[in-house]
Amino acid sequence: MQSAGRLLIVAGVAVWVVFAAVWLAGGDCDAGRFVPFHLAGVVPGSIMTRWRRG
Repeated sequence: MQSAGRLLIVAGVAVWVVFAAVWLAGGDCDAGRFVPFHLAGVVPGSIMTRWRRG
């Protein structure tokens, strides 16, 4: 469970790598489009990493 949580956190943070690549390439990127994907990975991932079994 904890390793899956860490994977979700890494995926949520990796969204900003895509954002930076689009921004550096001169593309039209709005941070508001990336925030939901970031939060969808980081919030459940942080909860899962704190989850202890029995």
